[in-house]
Amino acid sequence: YLALAGDTLAFCSHNSTVSFVDLVGGGEPTVVRLSELPLTSLLFLPDGSMIGVGHCFDPLLFTRGPSGWSLAGKLTAKKSAAGKQTQGNFASARNMFQAQTAKGESAAAAASDKSVGSTHSNFVCGLQLFGSAIGPTAAEFTTSSLDGKVGFWTRDEITAAMSQMEIS
Repeated sequence: YLALAGDTLAFCSHNSTVSFVDLVGGGEPTVVRLSELPLTSLLFLPDGSMIGVGHCFDPLLFTRGPSGWSLAGKLTAKKSAAGKQTQGNFASARNMFQAQTAKGESAAAAASDKSVGSTHSNFVCGLQLFGSAIGPTAAEFTTSSLDGKVGFWTRDEITAAMSQMEIS
């Protein structure tokens, strides 16, 4: 799995490493070892950073600094409180009954299914640049996975994730 941008070639392998080769300057490749599962797709963004996806459910952001390439961290979508609604006891009981009859699962199993904590809940197999806007916000790239979801990632989300990574 290769990605090329300008004078930098990046490739990932099944041993959970990502290697960066400077085609102009030569020298030894920079190898970044991941504690995550292996990546399967790489994409250079217009700002010079790189995104990697694969068996990990969240995209990984790589940046180039003075000492070379490094893993900046995971990008996770912001949780919106607007989607949560308070339900009365009757509605809650009805939803629990519907989950048991329609899906054959208990309320606890249904709740644990939704608590993955990432945009995707399966292998991320698609990664594309997206040069358009979602409403007033420009999107940088999209991810798609085997769970059928498509994630749109904006520059604001990337910037917010980077600022949280620097604090941690």
